[in-house]
Amino acid sequence: MARIIDLTTAVETNRSAPPGAEKHGSDLYDPLADLLRASARGERDAFARLYDLTSAKLLALTTKILRWRDLGEEALHDAYLRIWRSAHRYEPAKGKAQAWITTIARNVALTMVIRYQRELPNSPLIASAEPTSTLPDPFDQALIAEETRQLASCMQRLPDPQMQAIVLAYLEGLTHRELADRMEIPLGTAKSSVRRGLQGLRRCMEGQASSDDLAPLLAGEYSLGVLRGQARDRFMRKRSQQAHICHLADEWDYRLAALIDLLPETPPAPEVWHEIEKALPSYTSKRTDKHVWRPVALGLLALCVVLIALLAIP
Repeated sequence: MARIIDLTTAVETNRSAPPGAEKHGSDLYDPLADLLRASARGERDAFARLYDLTSAKLLALTTKILRWRDLGEEALHDAYLRIWRSAHRYEPAKGKAQAWITTIARNVALTMVIRYQRELPNSPLIASAEPTSTLPDPFDQALIAEETRQLASCMQRLPDPQMQAIVLAYLEGLTHRELADRMEIPLGTAKSSVRRGLQGLRRCMEGQASSDDLAPLLAGEYSLGVLRGQARDRFMRKRSQQAHICHLADEWDYRLAALIDLLPETPPAPEVWHEIEKALPSYTSKRTDKHVWRPVALGLLALCVVLIALLAIP
């Protein structure tokens, strides 16, 4: 099997960083978090800046999963509208804003894949699309955030088949069957590679020994997207009903989102933002409201003072 990705170079410069040293990097300033908070207040300029800073990476991811740029841009459009509507739900304590945004975009792309596979199982739209090019030399420009360095270090500790399975599942949204075909291994081996790879990552990043608890591993498989059909539906129901399961899936979402740094940026066409902007609801900025109402309030206050003065005259 040809090696799809090589993390050696990325990790050699970070051997001194112990796994688990910094789980989310929440103590570091996160400018994207500020832009998300401003977007939640309805500030479209902040949302436009957020789009400028993040859309090229997200389009690379959605296109990688959907195999076609047009579909990738469609997913990007829907993802940013969802980000705009949900910006108030972002919790900085859970992890970086980039990871939160990446998870939304990836889920939109995976949902599109699942929908196409259910509605058009024999369509060449997804199944016969040409695979995208081989991944670039790993983490060339990604060794910035601590969580990325930690993930790279832990990925390097995995056997090659486990590492390749996780990377391909996350970045291309492949199922177990598709992983087996791509890696030219039996289906059972593909499933085992994913499961053992997730177990190794969890042990490395959290310092936890192996356990018989399948919930964290199922949550990892859900976040990777390899769970499909009834298995995915069952997990989604459990996630909506049990806070513990939801927490496990969220942890994997934030943890695996650093893999997006493997992809080269793919700037979207200007038309994508124009369509997003047209779909945003209109609003009146709070700054404008204050500018308009302040003179009115001062005028009313002055009128009250005059009336009180007149009433005070004997």
